[in-house]
Amino acid sequence: MQCLGNEPFDLIFLDQGSSKFEGLKVLERAMEIEAEPRVLVTARFYDPGCCFKAMHSGALDYLETPLTVMQIIGLLDMFVPRRGRLQRDPANGMLRATGREELSADLIAPQH
Repeated sequence: MQCLGNEPFDLIFLDQGSSKFEGLKVLERAMEIEAEPRVLVTARFYDPGCCFKAMHSGALDYLETPLTVMQIIGLLDMFVPRRGRLQRDPANGMLRATGREELSADLIAPQH
């Protein structure tokens, strides 16, 4: 929670925690600090009450984990402003995010 307000975030993945929804405090703080924070709440198991609280408090989505790499890439593509595109490197088959310095690392292993 200390990171909030220090610098802007493109997207926040926030774990719900237990059924007591410990992550709700972080979500509420993000909503106070940022003008339009993009927050996705993740949970190991779907909890309808926590889902309602998350969405009512401003989360963009409530997702059950684990998430695959392709699901995460899809979420980034959906919720993060486009600064680059994913391209498959023909030399090694790796997907790379171009134009996003913070995502310049290899994202997925080559397809076989």
